[in-house]
Amino acid sequence: MIAEVDGDGNGVIDYAEFLALFRGIKVSREEKKKQQQSAAVNVALQGKDSITGGTVFDNAKQMMSFLRVFRFVIWLYSERKMILLALSHFVATMVIWAHFALIKFQQQENAVPEGAPRYWAKRIIPPLEFGSMHAILFQMALIPFTMSRYTIATFSSSKLNKYLPLDKALRIHIHLGYTMVSIVFSATIVFFIFFGLSCSEGEEAFCDKFTSEIMITGYCILGILLLMAGTAFFRHSIPYELFYGVHFIFLAMYAIAVAHTFDIAQRSGKKDRSQ
Repeated sequence: MIAEVDGDGNGVIDYAEFLALFRGIKVSREEKKKQQQSAAVNVALQGKDSITGGTVFDNAKQMMSFLRVFRFVIWLYSERKMILLALSHFVATMVIWAHFALIKFQQQENAVPEGAPRYWAKRIIPPLEFGSMHAILFQMALIPFTMSRYTIATFSSSKLNKYLPLDKALRIHIHLGYTMVSIVFSATIVFFIFFGLSCSEGEEAFCDKFTSEIMITGYCILGILLLMAGTAFFRHSIPYELFYGVHFIFLAMYAIAVAHTFDIAQRSGKKDRSQ
C-alpha cells in the first residue's frame, strides 16, 4: 500500500513504494515500446502486412513484376520500328528460302529414284541447302545498303524515316551480318555431314563434290566469313584497326561469290545457276 493510516488517524505515504511503482510504470512503458518495435521488425522480415494480409516482400515482388511488365511495354514501343523491320526481314528470308527449296524439292523428285540409299535425305537436304544459298544471297544484297552513308542520309530526310529505323543502321548491319554467318555455318555443317556420309558409302558423285570448282570457291567464302565473324565477335578485345581492316576483305568475298556461281558447270551449259 502506498498510503496508510497511522495511530492518530492521519494518512502516511510510503514514498519508497510510490517510487518503485512509478519506476515500474516507466519500465513497463519502455518494454511495451520495445515490443512494438520488435513486432514491426518481424512484420518487415517475416510477418504479415496488417492491411493486405501478405508479407511485405510478397507485395514488393508484385510491384517489381508490374514494373518489369511496364518497362517491357515501354521498350516495345521505343523499339517498334526495329522490331517491325526484324520481323519483316525474317519473313522475307523465310519466303525466299522456302521458294527455292520447293523448286529444288520438285527437281529431286525426278532425280532421286525410289529405293535409293538415304532416299528421303536426298530428297530433303539438297532443297534445304539450295534454299539457304538464296537466303544467303539475300543477306548479301541487303548488307551494302547499311554501309551506304549517302543513301541512308537521303532516306532519313524522306517519309521512309517514319517506318525504317535509319538511325540504327549499324545495328541493322550487325543483325544482317550475324544472320548471314549463321545460315552459312549451319548449311556448311549439314552439307559436310550429308555428303560425307554418302561419300563414305561409296557414292563417287558425292565424293567429287568436295573437290569441285564450286566447292573450292565455297571454301574461300567460308574462310573469309570465319575471319570476319571472328574479328567482329572479339571487336571489343582486339585493336580497332585490325577489326576495321579485316572487314574490308568483304570485297574479295563478293568477288568470289560471283565466281562461285560461274563455275565450270555453268560455263559449259550443263547447269543453269539460278544464283
